[in-house]
Amino acid sequence: MSTPNIAEFTTLKEITDDNITSLLYYGPSGCGKSWFAGTAGPRTLFFNIGNGIKTLKSPAFMKAYPTANEMIITTINEDVGASGIPSVAEAFDKISDTIDFALKQFPEKFDTVVIDDASALRRFALIKGLEINQKLSKSKSLAMSKSVDLLVKAVQDFGVEMDLIEQFVAGYTVIFKDHGKHFIMTAHERNIFKKGDSIGEIPTLYKIKPGFTGQTFPDTVPAYFDWVFRAEVVNGSIFRARTIGDDLITAKCRDGGVFGSVETNPNFLTMLNKVANLKKGV
Repeated sequence: MSTPNIAEFTTLKEITDDNITSLLYYGPSGCGKSWFAGTAGPRTLFFNIGNGIKTLKSPAFMKAYPTANEMIITTINEDVGASGIPSVAEAFDKISDTIDFALKQFPEKFDTVVIDDASALRRFALIKGLEINQKLSKSKSLAMSKSVDLLVKAVQDFGVEMDLIEQFVAGYTVIFKDHGKHFIMTAHERNIFKKGDSIGEIPTLYKIKPGFTGQTFPDTVPAYFDWVFRAEVVNGSIFRARTIGDDLITAKCRDGGVFGSVETNPNFLTMLNKVANLKKGV
């Protein structure tokens, strides 16, 4: 009789916390997402795929965080050529390959990995999805796109995009924890409106979620992250992070009771230190 494959049992007090955090930081344009990602400090591997590097090179950011100059930056774009449509989908896989290379070749040089931002990652995944569906004869979108120099998408292409994004997030949130690396992904937000019951009634804002494709998918991706914070800007100059969600806004923090529901001028390293100190009883 074979021995059943049973997981080990232990008590809660015997489990040590790795203090490694994954964070999805989302919000509208101009609310300080790239700026916040830059507060991860000089020991950061920063994937500049959404042009957030302009924020980090700004005089204001450099004055506030001069040591950020030591960040390791890698910029990845799709080679679209003159037509605007890539001949081969490369960027999505290149991000994964670059992460794997960095974790193997120089892991001692960084503590945090930033992917800025998810909108660009989604586009890379969509282009790869077009290529996959063409190979599987599920869609002719890629051939049509190249014939008209315009990105043409079918419903099934979005489905592959979502599968690729979920696979990426599910995989790398675990991989980064296993390697002792914090993970920050920035994303734009998606506003969901509820239609009125009567004709002519103005739709009302129903939900604010991270901006991923699909009806239910914006709920799936945040589940993989320890923290999901919504970035806000008040009066054009006061930047905040909402750490606790409500009926309208998607937000969460698995380190409950550490932060206020709204944190002004949030700083990633400061937040990590606060969590670590509270766990030590400092």
